[in-house]
Amino acid sequence: MKKGTKDTIQWHPAFQASIQIEFEAEAEKLTFEPEHLLSKKPMQMDELIIKVAENKAIHKNIGRIFRRYNIIEYKSPNDNLTINDFYKVYGYCCFYQSDTDKICEIPPEELTITFICNHFPRKMVQHLKEFRGLDIRHVEAGIYYITGDAFPMQLLVTRELDPKENLWLQSLRKTCLNPRKSKYFSRNTKQKNHQNYIKLQWKLLPGRTGMQ
Repeated sequence: MKKGTKDTIQWHPAFQASIQIEFEAEAEKLTFEPEHLLSKKPMQMDELIIKVAENKAIHKNIGRIFRRYNIIEYKSPNDNLTINDFYKVYGYCCFYQSDTDKICEIPPEELTITFICNHFPRKMVQHLKEFRGLDIRHVEAGIYYITGDAFPMQLLVTRELDPKENLWLQSLRKTCLNPRKSKYFSRNTKQKNHQNYIKLQWKLLPGRTGMQ
């Protein structure tokens, strides 16, 4: 060996062989997939919201559970929030915590998960109650806390949100905007986020009469 080089032992191939040998007598009952890829495409959160100041609470009703790192999953009006979606996003949360250079660089206690959808996910909620032993508590219009897990979680059902408190999210639906909402949105188009929202809403208006 040359000076300065390091003899790196490849442990994983040996492990993969060993684990299959251990189950040799029952190999016909099992399928082994070494280095199985977890995702067909790169993992990507819909939104990650990070609190700039750790010691300052968020007072907005949909952000009261927020800690430092807040993972958001959003489903469009045409899509449903499923049991698989829950585990996918829960997995994102765990992976995000672990994918760092230092141990606990992201403290697990500083993570939250928010699910946003248009339809109440009854099958998912039933599964969480019966299989995972979690509780779902209705806090206020359209906001449900999922309790009993190490990670604080909440469910936001956009169609149930109070338009006085959450107009922008509550109106993110395929149903037609009423004239008063249209006028309000048209007056709030200065910021880029507002402009992107308005473009979507105009497309949803039947005929888009007078809208450019």
